[in-house]
Amino acid sequence: MGQAVGATRNPPLCKLLNSVPRSRPSGKSAPGSHCVKFRRNDRARSANARRTMRAAFDVASSEPTVHFPIGERRLLLKRPEAIPVLGSVRSQESGKAVVSVREPKPNPLNPFPRIAIVVALAAATTPSASAWAARDWFDPLTWGGAVPSASVDASVRGSEAVTLNGAGTARNVNIGQSQLGLLDIAGAAARLDAGQVLTGYNGGDGTLTVRDGAHLETRYMESASTVGSTARLEFANGATVKSADFSLAGSGLAILSISGASTLSTAKAVLGEWGSGDATVTIAGPGSSWTNTGNMSIAGFSVARITVSGGGALYTNAGATLSSNHPSSDATVNLTGAGSEWRSGGGIVVGNLGKANVTVTDGARLSAPSIVLAASPGSTGTLVVGGNDVTPAAGGFLDAGAITFGAGTGKVLFNFTGPAVTYAGTFSGAGDLRVAAGDVVLTGNSTSNVNPLLNPRIFVDGGSLTVNGVLPGAIAVASGARLSGGGTVGATTLSSDAILAPGGLRALMVNGDLTFSPNAVLQVMAAADGKSGRVAVNGAATLTGATVQVAAAPGNYAEFTTYDILRASGTFNGTRFTGVSADLAYLTPSLSYSANDQDAQLTLTRKQVPPGTNPVTPVQPEPGITAPPPQPNPVDAQPTRPIRFADLVSGRNAIAIANAIDSMPADNEVYRHALSLPNGAPQSFFSALSGESHASAIGALQGAGGQARSVPLAHLRANLGAGLRAGSPTASVGTSDVAPASSVLPTSAAQPAWAELVGNWQRFGASKDTSEVRVHTGGVFAGTDGAIGSGWRLGGAVGYTDSKLRTNGVDGKTDIASYSAIVYGGKAFDAGAGKLNLLLGGSYTWHDINSKRRIAMGGLDQTLRADYAGNTTQLFTELGYAMAAGHSLSVEPYAGLAWANLRSRAFQESGGSAALSGASQSNQTTTTTLGARARQALTWDKFEGSITAGAGWRHAFGDLNPTTKMAFDAGNAFTVAGAPIARNAALLEAGLETAMGRSGTVGLSYAGQFGSDTQDHSATLAARWAF
Repeated sequence: MGQAVGATRNPPLCKLLNSVPRSRPSGKSAPGSHCVKFRRNDRARSANARRTMRAAFDVASSEPTVHFPIGERRLLLKRPEAIPVLGSVRSQESGKAVVSVREPKPNPLNPFPRIAIVVALAAATTPSASAWAARDWFDPLTWGGAVPSASVDASVRGSEAVTLNGAGTARNVNIGQSQLGLLDIAGAAARLDAGQVLTGYNGGDGTLTVRDGAHLETRYMESASTVGSTARLEFANGATVKSADFSLAGSGLAILSISGASTLSTAKAVLGEWGSGDATVTIAGPGSSWTNTGNMSIAGFSVARITVSGGGALYTNAGATLSSNHPSSDATVNLTGAGSEWRSGGGIVVGNLGKANVTVTDGARLSAPSIVLAASPGSTGTLVVGGNDVTPAAGGFLDAGAITFGAGTGKVLFNFTGPAVTYAGTFSGAGDLRVAAGDVVLTGNSTSNVNPLLNPRIFVDGGSLTVNGVLPGAIAVASGARLSGGGTVGATTLSSDAILAPGGLRALMVNGDLTFSPNAVLQVMAAADGKSGRVAVNGAATLTGATVQVAAAPGNYAEFTTYDILRASGTFNGTRFTGVSADLAYLTPSLSYSANDQDAQLTLTRKQVPPGTNPVTPVQPEPGITAPPPQPNPVDAQPTRPIRFADLVSGRNAIAIANAIDSMPADNEVYRHALSLPNGAPQSFFSALSGESHASAIGALQGAGGQARSVPLAHLRANLGAGLRAGSPTASVGTSDVAPASSVLPTSAAQPAWAELVGNWQRFGASKDTSEVRVHTGGVFAGTDGAIGSGWRLGGAVGYTDSKLRTNGVDGKTDIASYSAIVYGGKAFDAGAGKLNLLLGGSYTWHDINSKRRIAMGGLDQTLRADYAGNTTQLFTELGYAMAAGHSLSVEPYAGLAWANLRSRAFQESGGSAALSGASQSNQTTTTTLGARARQALTWDKFEGSITAGAGWRHAFGDLNPTTKMAFDAGNAFTVAGAPIARNAALLEAGLETAMGRSGTVGLSYAGQFGSDTQDHSATLAARWAF
């Protein structure tokens, strides 16, 4: 190592320093002289520098660090507490040495309070951080001399990173020159200002990391500028980097990563500048961006690739050129992920002299005023939305004012999945526009070149291309692909099974010849007012082997309508479409042609069917009889009749409504909507119009009437069998003329006052004529009864229920509020070992009915409402025989009879042309019931209560299939059936009661009724008490 030699005036200090072991290359240490001897204010000699230098210094200086300039070099004097590595001597590669010692234990030989550290002469112009040194930017030991400053360069070398976590400066920074170098600028307080930053130079390998809110600002940044060099730039977690000029991969390999909302700002940028350069850029995550305000060259002479993903952004304010300077250059830009974008304020050249590719996928966006593809002869430029030539991928967004195909090989490829991609710009030049998959909509008005060879070539290989602007150039539509729109296209050829579809009710213009291959399809939309989609050909049209498909727009169709669908300025050359079809249930299409062979017309008329047959359910011969084969008549045509609406439906209600609509005038809105129904729609359309929910409401009310009977009779039955409650205990001796107190006499155990919460759930299954109906009811009843003499009891009750009725399949909803008044009475007759219980009653219930139906099919969209009233009158009786059947167990077989009359008022719906009016009507039903109940009294400790169970069978007759007579404002009236009432049903019931003191009882009960395709479930919570 180098030493400065000379006389010294402090021998104790030198003696102490000489006691520190010296490092050898093997790692062992040996004693030796480490003391640089000085003569104060005199000259000292350095063995390494081989020159004489003068320095004046004070060993006991109060400054932590003192630098003494000596010519072109420095002498560094430092206090020991500032040195991170103590007690060792380490050699630099240059042979100069650094001496560092720890403060010794108290020693009488040491008269100084501190030990001075002498750093042997280090270069003042370029501090170098190497593997042996400390790794803190601000530690002079890191640099073997002075900390870099605005006038001092810094060279970072070694396998350990130099860390900058404060504000630092340097004239220039070289990271990894000729060897490995790493610089880590970390933390919000970290900032480096440098004239230029070179990473990876002269075959070296450099890594620059700026992270965690740190800042780096430089005039010029260059990475991997020489052959064989490597550079890695990582800007992460909120880093901010600014460089006026920026070069990535001059002739080496360079990788730039921008992530975690970090930003890079440059004024001029070159990627892959020279022949062997290879640049890779990744901009990932929301807030991560690179903004270049001047010119950007991507792959100047070599290779460069940029990926923007996950919401990252690339901003080129003055535009960019890909593969700019050499035919062998290769540039790629991939934009992927929602929120990711490349926004350019100037034009983008994709392939200037070499090969370039830009891909936009998975919700990313490319925005530029203009894009030039393959600008020069021999160049290649491709713009892709979605996947590659073979495999589609999720699409993105393309916002460009104009796309120009240059003198090279340019291509725009759409091959995507997901929503349609709309491009509002224009196309010009001779290049390929290809749609492989996805729905592409073009709205820009491109200008046709006088030379057809200089217009784009358009290939629709799959998916669909919709042109709503002007697109010059010949179009080839492959099998299974579709060309549509209401704009202007060039000469068009359709392969077999390809589709040409004018957009909606607009005209598609073809500037050139139109050629249909056999089995190609012309799809047109027809509207009720006579308008249709059509094709206008400025040239000849060849129709041989093609067919026409008609789609009818919703509307009020007449029974005979004619449409112009194709016109050519030339002729059809005598060719014709081979057939026409329409997805219409009641209308049939036909084609006709003009005498001059230039026009094709479509006519929709009502279908004709053979009389006496039903196209859906044809009449079959009787069993055992063979129908004779039909005999063709070559002279007379078979007789036909117009198809009826009812021919294509089944079920009582659908047929009734179809016949009623068929009786309307032909200009009626509902009639014309029915006429235009597509195949398969008549059944659901007529079922929805039928008003079935009104008839089903009647059936639901009849079925739910049992609550007004069963609830009060259950309480009366309990009071008739209540018996007597014992009086208070008393004692008496002898006789007395004084009547005993009433409290000591037996009293009735009846609990005449009661209140009950009820819940009921009904389900009526669907049938071939009706839809499924569900009814949910909740309410409350309250009443009281009392003795009126001779064992008879008489009572009264009131009740309120709210029912929600839903008719599935026809979108019908009905809310019913019911108010009931009930009178009931009965008596328990002694009959042998048991009691014969006779119960009688009558009720009257008023119903407020609010209905709503939604019609949303067949071109109709109406919500129809009606408010009307109804009432139910009931008479009912039950006879039962209660008898003991064991300890605290009683059994009661019974028979019941009930009659109900439901009257509904007339109503008129509002809300549209499909509104119905309904007539008032009356429905009567009678039910008989046979069953048995059992009651088990329970006593345990202080608990008193009972459990009950029962089963029975109910038979109903009368108006079990409720109907409603209705009509539209035009046409014949019709009758619609609702959900039927079960004729026979099984009954199940169960309950639990518990005493609440001497005068109260609380109970829960369940009752179920199960019939064919019907279910009725009721649950109650009841309270009874005595006055």
